[in-house]
Amino acid sequence: MRNSRKFILPTIAGLLTAAVVINWWFGIRDPEPEGETEPKVRIEASSPGYFSVEDLAGASDAIVVGVFGDVISREIDYGIEEDGSSEDDWGIPMVFHSVEVREILKGEPGSVIVVGRLDDTDIMTDAVKPIEKGERYILFLLDATEDARRFERYADVDKDIYITVSDDIGVFELSKNDIATPREFVVSSDDEMSSYTLNEIREKARTNSAN
Repeated sequence: MRNSRKFILPTIAGLLTAAVVINWWFGIRDPEPEGETEPKVRIEASSPGYFSVEDLAGASDAIVVGVFGDVISREIDYGIEEDGSSEDDWGIPMVFHSVEVREILKGEPGSVIVVGRLDDTDIMTDAVKPIEKGERYILFLLDATEDARRFERYADVDKDIYITVSDDIGVFELSKNDIATPREFVVSSDDEMSSYTLNEIREKARTNSAN
């Protein structure tokens, strides 16, 4: 099986492609959860980690405090071959959310952006956790505007389109008292997952932008 396609979610594409094919074609599925009528495909994935918030900020095109709104669309990313062609035999499910930008910590995103993520509606995966609409998050983002134009809905969109860096590693939950907690472990000198104040994240992002 070839694995030369370019996907919008580059950090997980190489790990997911084989899993997607195996699960869909051979029917390896998790037991049906109580109350659900359709079994979910399980996808195992792992994304690159970062040794510090500064490293994570350095890998980001933009960092924002954002509030997730409605789901705009769900798409299947079939990827683009090296010769520019595309095949629809298998793909990676994605969900695109509208996000209101409350504060820009790095980059120049608009006041409302679109953020694409791995869609866990019909799959089971540890790569991402559900997003809470209306809640604040600090998002470390990669610009995916040009890549997303392969989808008809976004061919002429006038909003910036992003994906989070390394799935949920690029998502920090932000409490009402401005404490930011990483969804996934960011390696540091501590053995336990650290939390940060919003001001600490601002400073780390500002330092990185200055460099």
